[in-house]
Amino acid sequence: SPASWCILNGVPMYQKEDVIRSFVDVAGVSQVADAIAPLTESDFRTQYDRISESDYGAEKSDEDFRYTWDYFVALRNLYARAAQAGRSVVFSVDY
Repeated sequence: SPASWCILNGVPMYQKEDVIRSFVDVAGVSQVADAIAPLTESDFRTQYDRISESDYGAEKSDEDFRYTWDYFVALRNLYARAAQAGRSVVFSVDY
């Protein structure tokens, strides 16, 4: 689903043990932007709470949720701006 493309999906460009880069084309960016635009903090919290700590790989907490939500909001804004400008997105994460 387009909502899942905003993080760690799209077309893989590069992947090693500690780095992932992926590409979402212009059409995909618009789909992602539309899919994640209506998500509220409450919706996001419900999904966050469903993740098991063993799958998450870290301890979940209110502080971690706030950090995760804040970065999601920034990512949502990025996709909205990219969609409006007709641009693609390259997602890169080091972990």
